[in-house]
Amino acid sequence: MLYYLDTMIVIYAVEGNPADQQRALNHLAALEQAGRRFAISDLTRTECLVPVFGPGGDQRLSDFFRFFHGPNLRTLGLTASMHARGQRYPGWSRIPGNSARSTEAVRARRRPPSRRRDRVRL
Repeated sequence: MLYYLDTMIVIYAVEGNPADQQRALNHLAALEQAGRRFAISDLTRTECLVPVFGPGGDQRLSDFFRFFHGPNLRTLGLTASMHARGQRYPGWSRIPGNSARSTEAVRARRRPPSRRRDRVRL
C-alpha cells in the first residue's frame, strides 16, 4: 500500500523538535517494516524546501534531499488541471497576498471531503 505523506510529517521527520522528530521517524519506520511505501507530491517538496532556501540552509537542504531520495518514497507530479481545480476552491482567496493560498487549496481538493481539514496525526 502507498501512503501519501503530508508536508507536516515530512518536516517533523526531517527537522522537528527532538520529541516530535523521533515520533515521526518511529511511525514511518513501523509502517515501512510492515511493507508500506510512501509518496509525496511536487507540492509537498516545494512546501518543505521554500523556507530552507536562503543563507545558512545548506544542512537543512541536504537533510530534506536525503529524505526525498529514500528507497521507499515516490514523488508524484501534480498536473496543471489539478492546480486549476485548487484555485477554484472556495477558501483559496481568503488570505490576500498569501502565496500559499493556492497550494493549500490544491491540497484540500486532493483529500476526501471528510479529511480536508485534518492533518496526519502521529
